[in-house]
Amino acid sequence: MNCKQKELSVSRLLIQRSDECLTFQDRICVPRNLELIQKILNEAHSSCLSVHLGNTKMYNNLK
Repeated sequence: MNCKQKELSVSRLLIQRSDECLTFQDRICVPRNLELIQKILNEAHSSCLSVHLGNTKMYNNLK
């Protein structure tokens, strides 16, 4: 597969949802904007709803 064919196959997988988010294989695409990326990461990690996946295991180990 050459570069042009790869570009065409990737562009077919990019979908703009009704809320104007651009997705690739069900993942939201974020532009390469360091300020925006930092804001998203800070929000995700500092939210009271964010939980580490191993949280329950760690809690049980500490009991």
